[in-house]
Amino acid sequence: IFENKWFDRIAGLISLLNPISLFPQLWNCIVLDKLVGVSAPMYFLFAVLEIVFGIVAIKAKNLWVFISMVLSVIVSISIAILTLMKDVKT
Repeated sequence: IFENKWFDRIAGLISLLNPISLFPQLWNCIVLDKLVGVSAPMYFLFAVLEIVFGIVAIKAKNLWVFISMVLSVIVSISIAILTLMKDVKT
């Protein structure tokens, strides 16, 4: 199955589910005044992991996974920053 010519493309497209799955949390961080249960350090850790996997994607020459990780880093850091900003307000 891993040697199938479509495997990399399908896996790459599926990897785009990662940043998509983060969007509802980002939306909540934007629209809600009080955030409960959102940890900024956790999202910073996610960003570090996504950077590492982005580097792995470069090494593996997998553009889809790289794009997914770049988008994920942007969303994760946005969530962390918004969480910190809203924590300072309260």
